Amino acid sequence: MYGHSSYLKNTFDPELFQRTVNSTVERVKQLQKELQFDSLAFTGQSGASVAYPVSFLTGLKLICIRKISSHGFPVEQSNDCGRYLIIDDFVCSGATIDFILNKLRDFPFLTCVGIFCYYNSYSKKASYKELTIFSN
Repeated sequence: MYGHSSYLKNTFDPELFQRTVNSTVERVKQLQKELQFDSLAFTGQSGASVAYPVSFLTGLKLICIRKISSHGFPVEQSNDCGRYLIIDDFVCSGATIDFILNKLRDFPFLTCVGIFCYYNSYSKKASYKELTIFSN
């Protein structure tokens, strides 16, 4: 029995988490060459748990979009972010992606280049709205 939701297993199982981070780093490095982004955007625990180590291991900047009930600024970021990749566990309804995109709409210097889902492996090219969804 788990003390967490099953979809969070990738972050609560230390061995699986290490594999998830390592495979995500490799894929994000490939995508960075292809899409030329400098930042990762995320919100919530599932986004943060992987975004922080991936940022550390790749040198990418972070854009943290806080949940509505959080303290501090609604968007925390480096001043020199430009093109960003959204990172999250999976896309279900699209509400998290919409939340991130809506919060970053007020920053005209930011451009979303796609979505990376570390939990799901999409076997064919997937998309949400006009953004491509990438996975491991």
